[in-house]
Amino acid sequence: SLNNDFDLFKEIRLEPSSSGWSGSELPIIDKKINYLNLILDMLSGVEFLEHRSYISNRIESTKKYRKSRKIDEFLRDY
Repeated sequence: SLNNDFDLFKEIRLEPSSSGWSGSELPIIDKKINYLNLILDMLSGVEFLEHRSYISNRIESTKKYRKSRKIDEFLRDY
């Protein structure tokens, strides 16, 4: 059975500690959002409600970051 310890779950590094890219960061952010959505889909059941909320919050903050990066990249190009 799956371990549903929320504190332990928060300790798991879901993303690399550093990354690099050239060009637009938006495709990388999109992949991160897709990855987090895959994790969210795997967390079913009442025992994972806290986990789902945690991942959902991360998705929303990543979407906000994407929106600001999109504006920054647009302005940088002009």
